[in-house]
Order: sequence, then C-alpha cells, then structure tokens
Amino acid sequence: MSILFRYISGSLAKNLAGVLAAVVAVYLAVDFFEKIDDFMEAGAELSLAARFFALRIPFVVAQVGPVGVLLAALVVYGLMARHNEITAFLCGGAAPVRLLLPLFALGAAASLGLLCVSETAVPAASREANRIWHEKVRRDTIQSGGTRDLWFRGDRFIARVKMYVPEQEKATGMTLYWFDSDWNLARRIDAKRAAYGDGTWRFGKAVDQRMTGGVPEVSMERDLVLALPFGADDLARNVAESGEMTFSELADYAEKVAAEGYDASRYRVDLAARISFPFVCLIMAVLGGGLALRSVRGAGLPWIMVLAVALAFGYWVVHSLALSLGYAGRLPPVAAAWTANILYGALAATIAGRVKG
Repeated sequence: MSILFRYISGSLAKNLAGVLAAVVAVYLAVDFFEKIDDFMEAGAELSLAARFFALRIPFVVAQVGPVGVLLAALVVYGLMARHNEITAFLCGGAAPVRLLLPLFALGAAASLGLLCVSETAVPAASREANRIWHEKVRRDTIQSGGTRDLWFRGDRFIARVKMYVPEQEKATGMTLYWFDSDWNLARRIDAKRAAYGDGTWRFGKAVDQRMTGGVPEVSMERDLVLALPFGADDLARNVAESGEMTFSELADYAEKVAAEGYDASRYRVDLAARISFPFVCLIMAVLGGGLALRSVRGAGLPWIMVLAVALAFGYWVVHSLALSLGYAGRLPPVAAAWTANILYGALAATIAGRVKG
C-alpha cells in the first residue's frame, strides 16, 4: 500500500465521517422540532424521545451515505487541487488514474457497509422507532407485530387482520370479536377477504356467529357490509414497511402477498433495490473523483461541485421514477432497481475514462 494511497484514503474517510455527521445532525434537528410537540402532548419522558431520535440515525445514514461519498471525494480532491498536490503528482510523470484507486476502495467499502447497515441496523431500528411513535406517542389503537398480524382493540371489540395490502385497500384473514358487558363473546365474524370503500368494509363469504342464550347461531354471508371502528388508513399506518424488514423477511413477505392473490410488485421491486442501492456509493465515488480531477484541467471546482450535486439529485429522480414504474408493473423489478445505477455507472466510467495523463 503506497503512501499516496494511505494519505488519500485517510482524508476520504475523515471527510466522509464529517459529512455524514453534519447531515445527520441537520436531519435530526429538523425532525426534533417537527415531532417534539407530539412527545410533549403524549407526556413522554425525555429519555424516550432521545431513544426515538437515536433510532432514526441508521436510516438517515443509509439514505445520505452515497451523497456523503460524493461530497467527500469532491472536498478531498478539490483541496488537493487547490494546494497543487495533484499538479505535483502529475508533473512527476505518474498516471492520474492512480488517483482513482483510493476512490474505488472507498466506494467498495461504503457499498459493503451500506449493504450491512441496511440489512441489520436499519430494519431493527426502524421497527423500534415506529413502535415508539405509534404506541407511546400517537397511541394508535391498532398494534402491529412487524410482519405479523394487525390487532385492533376497541370498546368491547377486537379485530385481527392477517394481512393488509394498502395499495388495494384489501385485507386477508380478518376475524372480528364483539363482547357483552361481562366480556363474554357475543358475536364473531370470520372472513377470508375484506375490501374497504366508502367508509365501510365489505366481506365476501363470511361466517357470522351470534351467541343467543349461550348457543351459537351460525350463518354464511356472501356479501356482508359493516362499518367498523377502524378504516383503511388506520391499517395502512401500521403495515410493516419494506425498510422494517430484513432481506429474507421481505422476500418471504413478497411471496406471502403473491400467494394470497395480491400484486407483490412493490415488494419485489423493493427487494431488488435492497441489493442495487448500496452500489451507488461506488458509482458516486468514481463520479466525484472523476469530476474533481477534471477540475484540475480548467473547470472551476465550485462549478464542478454544483454539477455534482445536480447529478446526485438527478440520480434520485431517475431512481424514484424507475421504482415507480416498477411498482406500477411497467418495468420488471430488477430493471426498475438497476436502471439508475446502470445509467450513472456508465456516466461515471465515461468521466473517469477521460482522466488521462
């Protein structure tokens, strides 16, 4: 390992840590002022609020990591250019492509780290943060066990929902219980499927059991419509999000949704994006380094930084658009997840390839 490689790698690592710390601090400050009133109204302890915001850190790091890599590359190579370090290196007759090697190392390490964080810290932290928000702050009457059943507890009423698909406002495996004043079971409805619309739930082929004098009266209802104390929005807020699941849990959930006859495109796209997104760190590292090295040959660094930030924003636009097309079934899940990476990877390779001695 050369002295130059160690010098640049160390500078990149320190600047990446500084950029991430600054961005996380700004994000948490904004999030704090948006949510602190809710914690105060709920009478939550300060330690609970501190824990909630601390649990948000892995998610923020995973989201801004690629931009942090890009900015770190621009800052390090920009300062080297200002101090004529790059010029001195090139005058020595060395190939400028050697300057990109630390960027490849940083990008590869950041991609691997982001993949690990997205698979371990982010799901666990997101689940716990959402649990605190919904149960301790918002005090929602619906409780979720991650990817397990949803439960609603009302006035002598309990409902269990095996699965809810927000995009279609349909539920699978819904069981409803009503109790009398002594908490004896008064009525039970079991339905394989239920759909929400116009403020009511419509059940198809439901089994309705009513207790009369301790004797159940069972009837089959082909089209039963009921107004329940919870709606589609209440369930949607508590459905496990893709970010709360590990890769294996998300894969199992996608298969479970498909097995129930629902469209699992959203979850399959998110599954493919779980693999593709971390690699953007490598792409941004090469892109930032290539742009910074080109600034040595005439283009001003401030303009290069503006261009880089614009390109980073463009990546998010392209990536989001491709994912939306995947959710709608217009693109295959793998194509939707990798489109932005392929386009920007080609751009980064082109820019880096033009860095010649």
